[in-house]
Amino acid sequence: AFAVYGTIVTSAMVWATCQAPPENSTAIVLGAQVKPWGPSVILRGRIDAAKSYLDDSPNANAVLSGGQGSDEIMSEAQCMYNVLTESKIDSSRLYMEDKSTNTTENIRNSMKIIEDNNLNTDITIVTDGFHQLRARIICSQLGIKGNVGAVSSDTRLLYVVSGSLFRFSFCFGSHNLGDITVCVKMRLCPVTVCKLKRINLVFRNINNRGNLLFAVP
Repeated sequence: AFAVYGTIVTSAMVWATCQAPPENSTAIVLGAQVKPWGPSVILRGRIDAAKSYLDDSPNANAVLSGGQGSDEIMSEAQCMYNVLTESKIDSSRLYMEDKSTNTTENIRNSMKIIEDNNLNTDITIVTDGFHQLRARIICSQLGIKGNVGAVSSDTRLLYVVSGSLFRFSFCFGSHNLGDITVCVKMRLCPVTVCKLKRINLVFRNINNRGNLLFAVP
């Protein structure tokens, strides 16, 4: 059961990273930790990916999303803005969302900025590859109607392994199989879907009993 579920989630994670950005779509750049000396390795990768996308799409804009944690010298949005403008990205193309504290708030608050400023409602999520599936599930839950593409940063192997475990546990620890099937638009026969739902229920029950050590609350 675990192997079947793992194969499904892994396939969905790969699928999520392969979604091409819609033309001139608005980038939502998801924040990560700011260190005392500047962006963390993870955040620097997302900034670099955002710059590459904006360079390749001169008519696109970006919402830089991330609040300020208690251990951060500035908001994640401000850090991204500073680096991008120093890298010659026109500030008029950048919008800061500096209140969010998690991925759901990142996307919800960014969509509000997009709507308030009449930006393209087709979006591209800029984050690490292992994070793309979670972001797409959240977009589905929030009822986002526009097209959603992906631009993934180059991630060091250590972060890929640890991040993938974390996101994998998110998929079966916090969300039901319906979120994943909606996200990847799987077309499975009723018997297969029934079996997968039973597998999912087993994992959810394990999580509820607190026996799954790396499940996301």
